[in-house]
Order: sequence, then C-alpha cells, then structure tokens
Amino acid sequence: MNMSEPQQALLKHWARYHMEEGGLPSRNDFSLRALGKHVTHIVVMDVKPDPLDFQYRLVGTSVAEFLHRDYTGSTLSSLPGKGPKSTLWSFMKKTYEDGHPHYFKVPYTGPQEGRESVYTLYLPLASDHAHTDKIMLVPHFESRTAIIHVGLQVLH
Repeated sequence: MNMSEPQQALLKHWARYHMEEGGLPSRNDFSLRALGKHVTHIVVMDVKPDPLDFQYRLVGTSVAEFLHRDYTGSTLSSLPGKGPKSTLWSFMKKTYEDGHPHYFKVPYTGPQEGRESVYTLYLPLASDHAHTDKIMLVPHFESRTAIIHVGLQVLH
C-alpha cells in the first residue's frame, strides 16, 4: 500500500527536519503552515513516562469523524482494548523507545463499515529534540474496494 498524501507530506517534513537539524523535531517544528490541510488527518499523543501511558492531545477532525469520537484527553490505559497488552500500545511503545518513524498495518475494527485495514505512520517528536515526549500518528483507513499497490514494505 502506498502512503496517503498526508502521510507522505508529514514524513517528508519530519525527515527534512531530522536531516537538516539533527535530532527529533518537536511539535513546534510542525507549524500550521507545515501541517496545512493535513492537520485534520493527524493525532498527537503525549507520552507519560512514569508509569508509561499515552494521552491523546489532539485528534484531527477527519480522524474524529471517522472514529465517531474525539479521544482528546483520554489515555490509552483508560480505553478498553487500547492498554498495555494492545497492538496500538506496542507500536506506541516501540516508537517512544527507539525514536524512529514507523509505518504499521493493523486490521480495522471500528464503527465504519467497508474498511479492512488501517495503515498508520508513527512520528516521534521531542520538545528537547532528543527524548521522545510526543508521537504524531497519521492514519489511513483502507476500504475493501481500494486498489492494492505493491512496492512499500509494511511492517507488522
């Protein structure tokens, strides 16, 4: 599956900062101008390190509409099926610990009919440009009728 336009644009912005400045970009390095029309397609999570948890800081309107819920303010540990034993948690933890972008595919389970998979880009962010304290997620919800493209290796 090819990355969606928002995923490509935000990964490009993240990588440009990383290459030019070194270290991890911060949330402030993603200005509204840089996010542009893609801001509705992102989720920003705060990392709570002790004990480890992840809190929804921002849920883009397109994501909230798709999920039929705005999770802003909720922690993963407080949501059924999203706690420490969940796949989402393991992807968040991996991104937090290694400070690298990741692209994961999971089966879609949610309120929208006709969806098969969710491809999500995970971008680590760091206020001090060194230690991940936020993670930007850029999901793409694939429908069963989507054309499958070959070439991008999806990590499971």
